[in-house]
Amino acid sequence: KDKTNKLYEMKDILSQQRVITNMYFDKNQAMVTLSDIPTDPLTIAGVFKALGKSGVIIDIITQNSAANSGANISFSLSKEELGKAENAMNSFISDLRGAKKTIFKDITKITVEGMGMNRHSGVAARLFSALALDNISIKLISTSETKIAFCVESDDSRKALSLISKTFDI
Repeated sequence: KDKTNKLYEMKDILSQQRVITNMYFDKNQAMVTLSDIPTDPLTIAGVFKALGKSGVIIDIITQNSAANSGANISFSLSKEELGKAENAMNSFISDLRGAKKTIFKDITKITVEGMGMNRHSGVAARLFSALALDNISIKLISTSETKIAFCVESDDSRKALSLISKTFDI
């Protein structure tokens, strides 16, 4: 529709699709970051075992380990689960020398998705550049082929949603 008459390949049609077609958010989120914990698999598993034992339901998980340093693990969860998570993490990290816990109590998780994301490069660059222009700090990022989920301070959520809508015409 609205194209000149000619033969089109599937890649031509797919490249015309919107990259991001859906966006949704959850303002009822918090985030916990554990810093400088040992990188061994039993310790990493122990974090989530302690949370599971406490009945905490977690959402996004990220982990990174720098060379010659401890691991950093962050996870998002519902604000209602935060008290249980804090108790579980306090008892868990008390046995780990040098480990630190940071809590963000007022986080919004924003998710953007679209089938066109896995066919276009630079989607994350466009998304995070738009947010950076308005000085919106990203606390946590998780991706898949067709989805980017990330957390921002709740005070910035309205502005972030507006920028994303404008950037991707959704």
